[in-house]
Amino acid sequence: MDEVNLDRAEVKSREDFIRLVYLLSDDYKANADRWENASLDAFLDALAAWASDMDGYYAFWKKESPKEVNWSVIWDMLVGARDYS
Repeated sequence: MDEVNLDRAEVKSREDFIRLVYLLSDDYKANADRWENASLDAFLDALAAWASDMDGYYAFWKKESPKEVNWSVIWDMLVGARDYS
């Protein structure tokens, strides 16, 4: 796999998103002991907390917080992944 900084990766297309999700999965498989949120419940709680404070995240990186995010599609992906095989 390509070396990618998962923390600062740019997602510009569906293909980028898919590739990065697989890279994140690979990172978990190889480094689960280094993940702060290594269980599904901890990961989902952290996801909700991050979304609540996303303005702070973007401010830290000196980037403008996105004005429009299609949260419905992200929700569909997360819920769909629950049952998709």
